[in-house]
Amino acid sequence: NVVEPLVALGTKALKSLQEAGGEAEAKLWRRVLARIDSSLKTLLLEELFAAALEATRVRIREFQRELQARGIQAEALDSREAERAALISDMAEEDEKVYRHGGKAFYALVHERGSPRWGVPRQTREEAVKDRKKLKRAAMERKLHTTLMQMKAEA
Repeated sequence: NVVEPLVALGTKALKSLQEAGGEAEAKLWRRVLARIDSSLKTLLLEELFAAALEATRVRIREFQRELQARGIQAEALDSREAERAALISDMAEEDEKVYRHGGKAFYALVHERGSPRWGVPRQTREEAVKDRKKLKRAAMERKLHTTLMQMKAEA
């Protein structure tokens, strides 16, 4: 279980924050705690870790309450936290070899002789799924490059 080592490190970091010898050291420990908090928030996501034990969830929430009581929030201290929600959403949509870039366009992905080839940007997942089927068929017929060029010209 990854939660206990994270919480143990967080507890150690909280103690080190209290004993910090200056603002620079305190800033370092707050950043460490923010990253631990970010990791723990990810572990609480139902769509990624539905089978997590309730005891684990309780342990995470207890530690997060302790961080909040000390004014440590991942969103304020870790610039990557702002992108976390979008990245998790994008990762959750990676089924069917259709990917979303930055929460905007959807892209189909096929492999040709071990090399990834990306389709054109589409507004909807359904369009990208259709593209994937078309590109997969073209790859089997050895017409992938031609098909991609046609799709790019049409887009």
